[in-house]
Amino acid sequence: MPAPLRIAQLISSGGFYGAENMLANLLDALHQLNVEVSLYVLDNTHNSHQEIAVRARDLAIPVTIIPCHGRIDASATKALRTALHADGISVLHTHGYKADLYGFWAARSSAIKLVSTCHNWTKASPALRLYCLLDKRALRRFDRVVAVSAQVEQELLRSGLRPATVSTISNGVAISPTRTKRIHIHGPDGLTIGMATRLVEEKGIADFLEVASTLVPTYPGLRLLIAGDGLLRARFEAQAAHLGLTQQIAFLGFVADMKSFYASLDIFALPSLREGLPMSLLEAMADGNAVIASRVGAIPSVVAHELSGLLIEPGDTAALAVATKRLLEDSALRLQLGVRARQAVEDSYSSLAMAKLYLSLYRETHTRRTSNATTPETSATPKLSESPEPGALKGVRPS
Repeated sequence: MPAPLRIAQLISSGGFYGAENMLANLLDALHQLNVEVSLYVLDNTHNSHQEIAVRARDLAIPVTIIPCHGRIDASATKALRTALHADGISVLHTHGYKADLYGFWAARSSAIKLVSTCHNWTKASPALRLYCLLDKRALRRFDRVVAVSAQVEQELLRSGLRPATVSTISNGVAISPTRTKRIHIHGPDGLTIGMATRLVEEKGIADFLEVASTLVPTYPGLRLLIAGDGLLRARFEAQAAHLGLTQQIAFLGFVADMKSFYASLDIFALPSLREGLPMSLLEAMADGNAVIASRVGAIPSVVAHELSGLLIEPGDTAALAVATKRLLEDSALRLQLGVRARQAVEDSYSSLAMAKLYLSLYRETHTRRTSNATTPETSATPKLSESPEPGALKGVRPS
């Protein structure tokens, strides 16, 4: 008789962004399905963020904080291993490269099954590119790896993961019974365009600001809101000031009440250069917003151009300007796209549907006898250390 199915989620958090948002929705939905689930958070002491832990505790889900000091912390691995065995965890579900690596090191040589969700890889620096390569090596040893989009799945397969261990499960969001009532924070002659994202290069924020600066002279009542934070916030604030947008724009940082944020928008924009399946896009659509987004990652599978939103090519500021003008000038189109966007998310991207797919995967993995299959080493890929030696990744700092 197999041991009881006890699930643990593991994440190393740098704030509350897409992966944390997806995980919060998954925890909530699993809780609704009466699944025994707990959350472990690798707490980076140099940059502590426990927002996801607060969300979990609000749901009465057990939370374990694992302090993590410096680049590589063997004591964190030991603490995680001890907690996993003390709690009788049967399946460990990791999110992000650091959680993947620590989860692998903590669970190796044990009966604990390993599942990872690959949200996307940020490759903005040499350090992050190295971590991407190491993560792909670690994922070869996992029992199951879940991609959030077909594009991410293909990248995993190209990295040498066995097709039998890889699958795709779309992100899901909580669906309110009714559309949120609009909150008008501007004058009667103004409209509001918003973004919700990490403030990093790949999200297309610079393009958004450039286009907005060309629209303000024609639409003097236009209001711009950006929810989220990140390392490049100061750069984007400086760009907005240089473009003369100081009076029109607000950088809100972390927003706890995202429902009110989406309710304050007339248009949601996400002109990303690279994506997996962005949670903010799904949330904006679920709230009935008209959306403009780039044709990258899984976005075209979610947004039907001209039916449930408008799609543009990444980096095409001229197309972004044209699409934005269309929605600013056509209230009927905004309403029509918003209604269809909400219906699309209700039909295919609910958090409860997502959680049921993960639960099925957990059960299948838990009962399967073989696990942690490996693939041959190749000289083209860095060798993955079997334990977190302090000098293994010298000069590279995890997020």
